[in-house]
Amino acid sequence: MRYIHTDAPDSPRALPRAWRNVSGLHLLDAPALAALGWLPWVDAPAPEVDPIHERAVPGVEIGAAEAKRVWSVERREDIPGVEAMATKQIGRIKLECGRAIEGEYPLWKQANLMARAIELLDIRRDRPLTAAESAERDAIEAARDWIKRQRAESDRLEALVAALRDGEGGEDAKRRALSALGFAAVA
Repeated sequence: MRYIHTDAPDSPRALPRAWRNVSGLHLLDAPALAALGWLPWVDAPAPEVDPIHERAVPGVEIGAAEAKRVWSVERREDIPGVEAMATKQIGRIKLECGRAIEGEYPLWKQANLMARAIELLDIRRDRPLTAAESAERDAIEAARDWIKRQRAESDRLEALVAALRDGEGGEDAKRRALSALGFAAVA
């Protein structure tokens, strides 16, 4: 069980064995602990709130026999605008797409693949490609196609965010739509 001391009600913790000039603190009964300012801690989960318009604020209620977590719900004053939310989400989409592409094909590798593709084009002007060169060309095309698919998915998601931003409905409806996509209202 966790306890708090009334001098520091924000820090629930295990009851110490010794405190100030009292050793064996953990052996005392509840009334003796309360007389010294130690109360058992009763935690409570945060209430569900509308994350766009409200925030849950923790507090402590100290009673005669226990201290417990209490929550109040406050209206947010820092509600982000839809334009700011959309801009932030589009930036995150671009960043994640870039990370995925560079994770699979770092820029140096992309440059090497492009240079080799040009070499293979030059070779093909003079003679047919060998089986090994054709396989190499196919691997380069597969890499290019994978990168194009990543970019297309990024473009699709960015267009979805832009459509939500520019679509019908008020600011609240748009914020809720962006949040429903899994995008955070604030960071």
